[in-house]
Amino acid sequence: MFRSNRVKKSEIMKIAKTIENKNIKIVKIIKADNIVFKKRDVHYAAVGKKLEKEMEKKFGKKIFVTTRSLKILKKIRSDFDV
Repeated sequence: MFRSNRVKKSEIMKIAKTIENKNIKIVKIIKADNIVFKKRDVHYAAVGKKLEKEMEKKFGKKIFVTTRSLKILKKIRSDFDV
């Protein structure tokens, strides 16, 4: 999504870092639009909502964020392993 809109990865990281606090830590961005974060005492979907809000403020349009737990990502990966 961000690559097609020509937004630099560094700019996305800067926006994502605005939601950091004692319970949320942005770790890195993989490819153009996969934000990896660590969280504590907050549901991962709530982190997604915070990211949506900040992205909407920056870009002036609705941005949809999908969050997945590490458990789900591992399941998806195992489903595709041959």
